[in-house]
Amino acid sequence: MISVYKLKPKFQQLLTPILLFLHKKKITANQITISSVLLSVIIGILFWNADVSRWLFLSLPIGLLIRMALNALDGMMARKFNQTSKLGEVLNEVGDIVSDVIIFFLC
Repeated sequence: MISVYKLKPKFQQLLTPILLFLHKKKITANQITISSVLLSVIIGILFWNADVSRWLFLSLPIGLLIRMALNALDGMMARKFNQTSKLGEVLNEVGDIVSDVIIFFLC
């Protein structure tokens, strides 16, 4: 049986070109983390208004996939380009909690 832990290296490998692009554009790991929180707000708002258009229901699975990629990218960015910091660790943990709460209460 395949586990999530076996998929993670392949997922990160798929994200590597995006990681290099973001680094070239001077995007930091903390900026990616903040973007993930903002994305969660957008996901919640779109899903909250899904009764307006059925297409907005797709915001949840698509948005969560993008959020998962952003969460992987911020860690990869921090490790690969030496951007680790105590602030980044706190921001990452608090950002994940805030994102989950936003999505949970708005969806």
